[in-house]
Amino acid sequence: MNLEEIDYINTRRVLEAKWNTASDVIFKELDKKLSSYVDTSKGRAMTFASFMNCFQRPANTGDSIKKLSCEMDSKISIDTISSVIETINPDIVIFTSKYAWDSVGWKLAEKYRRNNILFDFVCHPGTGGRYWHNKNYKHGASKFIEILNCELIN
Repeated sequence: MNLEEIDYINTRRVLEAKWNTASDVIFKELDKKLSSYVDTSKGRAMTFASFMNCFQRPANTGDSIKKLSCEMDSKISIDTISSVIETINPDIVIFTSKYAWDSVGWKLAEKYRRNNILFDFVCHPGTGGRYWHNKNYKHGASKFIEILNCELIN
């Protein structure tokens, strides 16, 4: 991995950025939904959540990780995310990608099923109205809110 790739997956830097590019839609949308649940007087709602890329390497520019990932990518993701889960002990782990869920998420849900951690997925918020804001699509923004509400009730 080179320095440019490391910078690309530096989610702390991304979360502190201005969010003025098309690729920042994911952060804007998640922040907007989370802001109903936290005090945002001192900063963005996303600062109250942990966020990381599921896959620990960027896809080549212009290509989807779907086309490029292999079993090793999933194994490294499982190992890395497991380390984070064991360190921060979250109540909820939400994958914001159906592909990441199918490749990694459900395996982690199985691994940690006795730990009372809620695992689920929603579509990538960058899909905009096509999926994220489509009330008829069952894995969009409304599901994200349902997951948060369910955890608050329990």
